[in-house]
Amino acid sequence: MSQENVEIARRGYEAWNRDDMESALRDLDPEVEWLPRLGAAGVRATLYRGHEGVLAYKREVEEALGAIQVEVLSIEDLGDHVLAHIRASGQGSASGVQVEAEGFHVWTMHAGRAVRFTTYDRRDEALEAAGLRE
Repeated sequence: MSQENVEIARRGYEAWNRDDMESALRDLDPEVEWLPRLGAAGVRATLYRGHEGVLAYKREVEEALGAIQVEVLSIEDLGDHVLAHIRASGQGSASGVQVEAEGFHVWTMHAGRAVRFTTYDRRDEALEAAGLRE
């Protein structure tokens, strides 16, 4: 099922980028835990829960930064986890300033759905969170 997990994550990024949240939510468990590295105001975000939480996070990000596009630089199958190295870019809604950041996402999968999504600044942090080391 590991390759299927990678495809779930890929579909999630594709759906996010085309603003098709209905499709994105299909592969997320209804009780998914969504923990982004940064909240919309640039501080550590709180845990968002369930589909409504994910939608709330997307709204908050878009209010602050406009539509964010996520480019997948690499993606790895880690069994019950998927590790993605990404670059996100957008433009500040109020300021018009171009923003770009790289990071690592760990998708935790169970029974064909993502049950947790967490972001990290560094690869080693992400691997440790997944219970792995380089």
